[in-house]
Amino acid sequence: MNLRFRARLAATTAAVVLAGLFSAALEQPASANPITQGGSSVAPDVYTASPGTLLTSEGFNESAEHYSYTVYIYTATAMDAATGAGECIGCLNYIVTLEADAGADITTVELSDFAGGNPLDAGYNTKLGNGTASDPTSVQELLNGTVEFTFSTAMGTTTQQSSQFLEVETDITSHTTGNVCTANSGGTTTCGSGYAPDPPAVPEPASLALLGTALVGFRWFTRRHRTPTGLL
Repeated sequence: MNLRFRARLAATTAAVVLAGLFSAALEQPASANPITQGGSSVAPDVYTASPGTLLTSEGFNESAEHYSYTVYIYTATAMDAATGAGECIGCLNYIVTLEADAGADITTVELSDFAGGNPLDAGYNTKLGNGTASDPTSVQELLNGTVEFTFSTAMGTTTQQSSQFLEVETDITSHTTGNVCTANSGGTTTCGSGYAPDPPAVPEPASLALLGTALVGFRWFTRRHRTPTGLL
């Protein structure tokens, strides 16, 4: 095998690797209303697909503030962010639903910390059921990674009401502890336990930098070992 053939084979291999990376990027599903850390609020997406396979769930009671809530984590079995199925197969979808008694008067629901879980999409899932309270009117990811759902009509003001199944999609495959907070129209904030993404130790940009270094090294190798024209 001569050096020119080896160089062509190596170049072809590098091209295949790059094509695979670009293909994987293009396969990431488009979200209807994606949210970004520190970005503006958007209308919540209305999801109609199953969020996947239930991984874990837990219920909590905030009796002093007249409400209870349940948090869920689903493992996505399909890749379609716009329908609530998931950002990628195997990625985690986080869901919370609330039962508000009369006097709860909840105007916002916050889930933290999602700073390491971009890209994000958030809304409510009608496949899991429908609440009796008004739908959230906006959602945004704050600078600290908290995902905030806002309700223009307070929940549980004079009668008992249940929220929609509020869903946050991530591109992360493991989880850790987090918080679920609510605020009422009087400005009182209450926080309890929940779940949050557990980002990988090595971020994706590091992998891309490693690939770039390898390509630079490959370029140096082919230039160093280029066979002079006419010797083959």
